[in-house]
Amino acid sequence: KAESAIRGREGTERLLLGQIATARSTLKISQYRIDEAKRHSLRALEYLEPYDVAFSVAALWNMGIAHHLAGEEAEAKQLLEQVLSVSHASGNVNFQILAELGLGEIQESDNQLFNAEETFRRVLALAGEHPQPNICVAYQGLARIHYEWNDLDEATLFAERGLSLARQYDG
Repeated sequence: KAESAIRGREGTERLLLGQIATARSTLKISQYRIDEAKRHSLRALEYLEPYDVAFSVAALWNMGIAHHLAGEEAEAKQLLEQVLSVSHASGNVNFQILAELGLGEIQESDNQLFNAEETFRRVLALAGEHPQPNICVAYQGLARIHYEWNDLDEATLFAERGLSLARQYDG
């Protein structure tokens, strides 16, 4: 076990244990094992704060997404707003994008379509001219919103852009 290998290492034990817990929470999120993701995220935050902002923000995001996947939107929103604040202050654009994507999905599910559209457009602006495949989430959200508004030309445009990025996951 990784934890037993680092026990007693002065000055680095808490940091390494926190990083291991963050990695485990990320793995559990990818497997949709929500309760385990929450548990590992909490453990990570106990060990990391304030030692490692990058891993702490990852653990916070994992916790926020776990709550979102569990349908616990109020908790998810609070955590994702915290991720957004910390990542903005630290200049971590990747987690700004991830937090905004989650917040946009929550706004959309709450039928706050104008807010969700604004959030997804912020994601596109942050992503720049060469977006990563995960930006397909913003395009898909914009496609659904414009479809709801019966703006079928825009919905089609966003859906095609989202599909193009989503196909990069297969490549």
